[in-house]
Amino acid sequence: MLTYNLAKSMGISSTQEFNDFWEQIQQDLGEQVLTRALGACVDGCRNSSRKHPLWGLLFLTERALYFRHFAHKNSLSSLLIDTRLLPAAEEVYFSIAIEHIRNVSLERNPSLLKRLFSSTPPVLTVDYLTLDTHPHTLRFFLESDPDRFLALLEERRHQSS
Repeated sequence: MLTYNLAKSMGISSTQEFNDFWEQIQQDLGEQVLTRALGACVDGCRNSSRKHPLWGLLFLTERALYFRHFAHKNSLSSLLIDTRLLPAAEEVYFSIAIEHIRNVSLERNPSLLKRLFSSTPPVLTVDYLTLDTHPHTLRFFLESDPDRFLALLEERRHQSS
């Protein structure tokens, strides 16, 4: 579940508003959100010219993987990234159809000792084909339960093939 700090950064001040936000997302998409996580797109984000991680929501439905970075400045993004590098008006919101995803993996530091003393989360890598059949790769840091996110994404990918 996404944290209270994330909800607060999105201008959501109560549990009801948080639930309403996700209910509206599901209504807009016409399907249920299976899992969600706060994360940073560290490589390959479309619709963005940024060279720094782009924080936002990564969520999965039966049909697609979505990433959404909100356009407004907020306290969370101010703490995590230098917001001067991203105009406040730039929103990034895209999806990748499950059937276009070719491979997903979770990259971890191979050294157990480095994993124990590192604050860097594992990187979720998504290899997919664009609509014009060009290969593309996205890489995300996920703040919560990347193993569960990977398992659900793999399950959806295998069910759609």
